[in-house]
Amino acid sequence: MHYSYAQQNICVGSITNYKVDELENGGNGTLGSTYQWMVVNPLFQGIITFTSPPNTNAISINWLNTPPGTYTLKVVETNSVACNSVQNMQISIFNIPQIDLSDQIVCVHPATGQFINPVLLQSGLSNTQYSFQWFHDGVLISNNSNLVVTTSGNYTIIATHLLSGCTTTSSAIISISSEPIATVSVDNPFNDTQLIQVTLVSGFGEYEYALNNGSFQDAANFTVEEPGLYQVTVRDKNFCGEITLTAHVINYPKFFTPNNDGYNDFWNIIGLPPNYNAKVSIFDRYGKLLYQFNPKYSNWNGQYNNNSVPSTDYWFTIDYSDELNRKFTFKSHFSLIR
Repeated sequence: MHYSYAQQNICVGSITNYKVDELENGGNGTLGSTYQWMVVNPLFQGIITFTSPPNTNAISINWLNTPPGTYTLKVVETNSVACNSVQNMQISIFNIPQIDLSDQIVCVHPATGQFINPVLLQSGLSNTQYSFQWFHDGVLISNNSNLVVTTSGNYTIIATHLLSGCTTTSSAIISISSEPIATVSVDNPFNDTQLIQVTLVSGFGEYEYALNNGSFQDAANFTVEEPGLYQVTVRDKNFCGEITLTAHVINYPKFFTPNNDGYNDFWNIIGLPPNYNAKVSIFDRYGKLLYQFNPKYSNWNGQYNNNSVPSTDYWFTIDYSDELNRKFTFKSHFSLIR
């Protein structure tokens, strides 16, 4: 009977084929012999299957959930004259620890995409007992037990137990995100309804937007009807940072009541950005210039030459230039009510 007496090392859950007398009778064992196979250990939880007719010289063992340890595989050959021959093989089962890499989202610089802090992927295994292969998007990049990551992608480790040859593998997807770099603009100045629009300049994240500390939304724009100063917060959904932008919604009061009661006593442009250079001119219905002022520093109190003008509609023109020195003119009218 031909049989290997060598110690065999296998992994938990292995499926292994065994055979004796493979050079005899066309590979079917000794002619006239029958073979009985067994695993000598009460902890054995596998299944023995003959790979040819029952009681032949070839089997397959699915070790299933057989726990780690040393087992004896015993084969008894009974020949044609009822003589028995017994041989044993020692089999050691190893259960190596599983590596648990997890997907991560890493914060990066919004302009360059460089990692703010590197990521350390750890095998948790000893480099004296295991060999290692690290792959980045399928390319072998390291044989160390741990890996410092500074680039996004799919990372896989294969660790091989040096004694048993058993392997364990794990993978992780490293994604990136960042705080935003963005600008804000306001469309349709002086309209009753205006649109605050955020434009992303750079960034690697998924962003959401809030107006004046309100609820966050996915849309990057807001419709507003009141002039004034608005704060728009843009934040990364993966908590890599946020920024706050200032939006100036420009408009004017449709009326004012200069009666010295402390309410609506002055008329001025509302929401004009401080870096805008502007001049307001106010006219009566006949086109007579009544007053001119810079809306950053002054307003109109409803007087001409220190005399109160009557209740009626008045016209105005505002000439202004924005931060890009683009020049604009807007004309409209409002009511003075006493």
